[in-house]
Amino acid sequence: WNSWTQRASQYDSTPVKSFFCRIRGGQDTEQEKHYCPVRIIPYLLHVRSSAQLESEPCCLILVEKIHSGYEAPRIPVDKRIFTTTHTPGCIFLEIDERAVPLLGYLPQDLMGTSVLAYLHPEDRSLLLTVHQKVLKYAGHPPFEHSPIRFCTQNGDYVILDSSWSSFVNPWSRKVSFIIGWHKVRTSPLNEDVFATRKRKTNSHDKDITELQEQIHKLLLQLPSQQVYASGNKTTTLGQQLYVESTAKPPDTRVTGTRPGWLG
Repeated sequence: WNSWTQRASQYDSTPVKSFFCRIRGGQDTEQEKHYCPVRIIPYLLHVRSSAQLESEPCCLILVEKIHSGYEAPRIPVDKRIFTTTHTPGCIFLEIDERAVPLLGYLPQDLMGTSVLAYLHPEDRSLLLTVHQKVLKYAGHPPFEHSPIRFCTQNGDYVILDSSWSSFVNPWSRKVSFIIGWHKVRTSPLNEDVFATRKRKTNSHDKDITELQEQIHKLLLQLPSQQVYASGNKTTTLGQQLYVESTAKPPDTRVTGTRPGWLG
């Protein structure tokens, strides 16, 4: 808050970066604690009462309950999109908040975990092919690949149509991270993606570890095509797309939610 106080002093209210968490909302029929996924948007306000000469900083919190994007009010089919970034070692770096109502995971659930752990076992080998093309077309526009099955939080699978690109380090000329643009083609059988999963994902599976290492070694190589047209051109199209996407102002709306005040 200290870093925001000085900048916020000139405004009536200043929003701080939102985050997701789960808040306990009573007990279910089996007397078990039930947690609801919510998005929290903190605001730094300056409040002054009639008895005070100077205003004091105050934290106002807006809480939005998150609902599955496949249940009413449903997210339109053409809006079921989100982006991800992951390392050459297939570890999630960032997850678009639009993925929350579509996959059922909060961003912190996925960050730092292996992408391969959430893919259908029969589709994991497809990610090796994806990264081979990532290396081959490094610095080029995103390319589309075969649909892939991704496990949602409740244990069911959605089918994703994905496009892939990469961010190439301009000095080492190696792939730093991979960017994925995803669109949900097929909804999960259980449309409540926040429902309790019966069995957990095993991220330490031997096949996952071996494939992850294989992909990592692959991307340690230099791109097979010339990424830079001259010594002065140090950014690729993939880099430009990434910079442009991160430069856009944040959208405070969360698609597929019902805004409201809790508690």
